Amino acid sequence: MTDADDLPPRFTYPGCTPVVNGVCLNPQYTATATMGVTGALQVSPSAIRAVDGDETLNYPVRYVIQA
Repeated sequence: MTDADDLPPRFTYPGCTPVVNGVCLNPQYTATATMGVTGALQVSPSAIRAVDGDETLNYPVRYVIQA
């Protein structure tokens, strides 16, 4: 994850207990990728959702999956 200013992205998902400003701190997601299989990656506990922590700037958040 990269974020374009000084505050980190804010993650939210169903079932998370918000800690600060309705944000889940250190959320953990899991997914399994199989070689040769294409399509959408199924992620648990839900789809990854992050928004810019600098609410007034609202820069786009870029997702990168690294192995």
